[in-house]
Amino acid sequence: MCALMVSAQNQGGQTMEQRRAAWYETLTKELKITTSQLDSIKKFDAEFAPKQRELFEKYRDDREKMTTERAKLTDQLNAKIKKVLTADQYKKYDELNKQRQERTRQGGGGGGGNR
Repeated sequence: MCALMVSAQNQGGQTMEQRRAAWYETLTKELKITTSQLDSIKKFDAEFAPKQRELFEKYRDDREKMTTERAKLTDQLNAKIKKVLTADQYKKYDELNKQRQERTRQGGGGGGGNR
């Protein structure tokens, strides 16, 4: 969900599509989400991605502003996702997402296979 859109490749050499597919696989496995829930999450991601790219372009030279605006956008995305998941699923989603963000910050990429 909160995939970095700066480049189509991450450090592991995976394309953005491969990273997304791995994330969806992780969500399906770990959260035991339904096809309907997964379809909703994919739809939300599709709406989120162009907005995120726009932020990167608009605030390219202002990292602080970009971070602030991206956090707002991510909060909006997570609010939508929260509506389609159960409370337990969302709690696990939040944990997985935080782990993924931490790995990304540490340079490990955001792929789904190491969760």
